[in-house]
Amino acid sequence: MLAQKLLIIGILLCYLSTAVGQSTIDSIPILEQQVQALFKEARKYEAMPSKILDSLWSVFHRMEAVCAAQNKEDCQYVLYKTAFLIHDETLQFQKAISWGKRGLDLAIQNANVTQQLAFYRRLGIGYDRVGDITQSIRYFLTGLNLSKLHNKMEYEMLFHTHVGFFYETYGNDEISRLKARSAHKEALRLAQALQDSNILSMSYLNLAATEVNADSAMLMLQWAERYNRTSLDYITLQWALVHMLRGDTLTAIAEFHDIIEKQKGYYDNHVKQKAHQELALYYLHHNNLRKALHHAKLAFKLNEGYNESYRYAVNLKILSDIYYQLQQYDIAYDYLAEYFKVSEKLDFQRGELYYMINILEAELVQKEQEKQILLNKKQADRRFLIMFAGSTSVLLLLSITSLILLGRLYNLRQKKHAALRALNDVVSKQKEELLEKNEQLASTLKKESALSHQLRRSNAELSNFAHTISHDLKEPLRTISSFGQLLQRHYDSNTPNDQLGKYVHFMISGAHRMNRLINDLLRYSELNFEHIRLQTVNLNEIMQEVQNHLHPLIEESKAQIECDALPWVRATNTHMFQLLQNMLSNALKYRHSQRRPYIAIRYEQQAATITIRVSDNGVGIPQAFKAQAFKLFNRLDTTRPDSSGVGLAICKKIVENYDGEIRLESELEQGTTFLIIFPKAMQVSG
Repeated sequence: MLAQKLLIIGILLCYLSTAVGQSTIDSIPILEQQVQALFKEARKYEAMPSKILDSLWSVFHRMEAVCAAQNKEDCQYVLYKTAFLIHDETLQFQKAISWGKRGLDLAIQNANVTQQLAFYRRLGIGYDRVGDITQSIRYFLTGLNLSKLHNKMEYEMLFHTHVGFFYETYGNDEISRLKARSAHKEALRLAQALQDSNILSMSYLNLAATEVNADSAMLMLQWAERYNRTSLDYITLQWALVHMLRGDTLTAIAEFHDIIEKQKGYYDNHVKQKAHQELALYYLHHNNLRKALHHAKLAFKLNEGYNESYRYAVNLKILSDIYYQLQQYDIAYDYLAEYFKVSEKLDFQRGELYYMINILEAELVQKEQEKQILLNKKQADRRFLIMFAGSTSVLLLLSITSLILLGRLYNLRQKKHAALRALNDVVSKQKEELLEKNEQLASTLKKESALSHQLRRSNAELSNFAHTISHDLKEPLRTISSFGQLLQRHYDSNTPNDQLGKYVHFMISGAHRMNRLINDLLRYSELNFEHIRLQTVNLNEIMQEVQNHLHPLIEESKAQIECDALPWVRATNTHMFQLLQNMLSNALKYRHSQRRPYIAIRYEQQAATITIRVSDNGVGIPQAFKAQAFKLFNRLDTTRPDSSGVGLAICKKIVENYDGEIRLESELEQGTTFLIIFPKAMQVSG
């Protein structure tokens, strides 16, 4: 295999030498093809031979001099991309970033949008390699906005894929999962429009990775294999995870071991790390601590350079649990403390990421508005020129007519001149009034645009403030909870004390309730209805996702759920998922202790509205509480630890922002019916 690699590099050097010897850039397309072939082969090896690299750089710099002398932009772009790839393959990421910035500066200087997008993507990848997620997502989002602005669908598709990866890698909550799915679905839609098999396969694979239902994940993987362009190693890894989710652990373990044996080189580290991590969890669960520690250490080592990712935090937690089982409590405590530190930082960075997305989206909307204002001004100027030309033609015609009449009707000369002057005065006055109105309109539009931009920025800053406050509140709660758990384990295993155990339990339960309240309040503050991109949403699919998400609670309560065929509406997936999830979880939470829960979801159409009824046979709501049911922090049962009084407030906020209405009908001890009423215009044909 090494001989094949040396042969490929030798061919590349021949092409480079020929190009330099001819002092021409005619062979640049061939150079680019050979570079791509080299790096495709090089990914199978741990490192390139240093002598070959030195020779490659020597010829590279000679070629760079030829391109600079001929001032050929295309040649320079190829060389900058080649330099980025060489440093990226040899793990010199800072140098790769430096070359990427040179390429981006050249593309901006020459207003080359396609090359700008290409280097925005490379720089996003480069900063991801060095663990600077803030800069990485900034380049990806800037590229996404630029591709939308210039209708570059192929790059918009790629940037959506990168954004989806970020939500998967650096977020572990339900909102991040839904945002990742939304980004991957958008990439899939664009790939279908462009007939790009590679991105189609990758998008189906990514959707399978964010799927919580094993059967749906298997269907996505089958589609990914059908196009058969994505790396088979990632598909094999996802199959193993699905087998583990379905309970076929023996097949999954065999596939994880097979992945570890086959993978070579830097670019497969993520696949190997995930396989080691899953094996560590499996052996820890089966109390095989020696094998669990072996795989956990290997996974931890493969995570070097990604110390600010969710999978790194998971590795820390696994190692803490293993050392705790091995009764090495000092080491367990160190890993646990680092786990909490990384988790807190990830929470804060996720807040910054959401804030940055809001700001960039607001800037894109502002640019589109400015573009529309400029277009309107051009149209107004054109209309004015047409009016002015018409007025001038009329004046010319009147002047000629006046001259003819002057020769024949001298006695009417003064009257005609007066009429002509009066007409000129009217036209001039109309012209001045038109110019004044145009200036007033432009000034008004400018003020409205500034106020709108200021309001959007204020909303984005408020969202970031809510994330920051939640981060600051969670830190002491996590400290109380973690040390309370360590104290509880210590006293449970050494000096049992019923009264002290009760106090510790109260302390941990209180911390958990406070953490739940903060999370619910954060979800309430993150509801964003400005500049949302409405899409066609199948409420039947949303209801199925809700039931999959609440499956453990449904199984535990043995609830019976009946659901009519629901409509397709113009909305967003995230809002409809939160609305129906809160409705269903509320019915399950306040079920009657003496009978099996029964929940019915009914759909009705009226002349001007559509209504969704969610009925249950639970404990019902007292008459005195109905007026406060949808207010923030109002709880029917204040003794329940899993209730924060935010769920129904979220439902009310979502429904009213779609011009709808939500109300309830309830009888104590008999059950409750929630009526969700939307305008008929919201419904679309499925």
